[in-house]
Amino acid sequence: MSRVSASVLVLVVALGGCTAPGLDHVSTYGYEHDGNGSSTTADGSSSTTGEDEHASSSSGDEGSSGGMDGSSTSTSSDASTSTTEDTTGAASVCGDAIVDADEECDDGNEVADDGCHACARDRLVFASSQVFTPDLILGLAGADSLCRQLALQSGHPRWTTFVAWMSDSQTSAIDRVTPAPGRYVRPDGVMVAENFARFLSGSIAAPINIDEFGAVVLGSAWTGTRPDGTAAVGHTFCDDWTTSYYLDEEGPAGAVKQTDELWTLRAHAESCAEDNHLYCFEGA
Repeated sequence: MSRVSASVLVLVVALGGCTAPGLDHVSTYGYEHDGNGSSTTADGSSSTTGEDEHASSSSGDEGSSGGMDGSSTSTSSDASTSTTEDTTGAASVCGDAIVDADEECDDGNEVADDGCHACARDRLVFASSQVFTPDLILGLAGADSLCRQLALQSGHPRWTTFVAWMSDSQTSAIDRVTPAPGRYVRPDGVMVAENFARFLSGSIAAPINIDEFGAVVLGSAWTGTRPDGTAAVGHTFCDDWTTSYYLDEEGPAGAVKQTDELWTLRAHAESCAEDNHLYCFEGA
């Protein structure tokens, strides 16, 4: 071998051994491919190139379905797509401990009283521990604020969602309370209604006579609301729950000990000078 040829070969070998980071697939400097996955060096010997090795190992990443010899392989890209499609297309199953898009919760069991039943979350309902004359309620917004303060004092984590079961001359309770799919329970764990629709049926499963701390209360609750959730028209609602003038006897109320329609509307309206509870419902 001539001195010039030897020098060229040394230079080729030296350069072939130096690869810049990220360019390991460019390793064919000084080689000629013969089209069969092998390459020939300057001295005529045959070897497999780094380029072909990299292409073979990375074919799955590029979604290739076959090698150079025509054989067919299953790529990782295809497998990933299949898995995603299977998972996405599968119908949700209540009880598999996976919270799907159409479920509020999924604890993987059928225990009714653990806060999650039939993949819907329980919501709290209570009668306020305090009683109020309408001039202290200050309208529907004021009633909601009172319910939230009481829920906060009892340590309820979602206290900001509570609203009062009340109507006035402009708004009905049915439009204010979240129509939740799950159960409504008292602080003592007793179910009042299996869903929101039960409140509109004319009866409930248990009286709302437990306050936010779990104590029993007596008396009435300001509601202004008929059994179907609409406003009890024909009353002034104590000037929309802002006055306690004793001559205004048009404050519709419900009896906290009742489970029939009287729970939300007693036969007669009460004096606006009376002190009554509020029914507080957990929202979204």
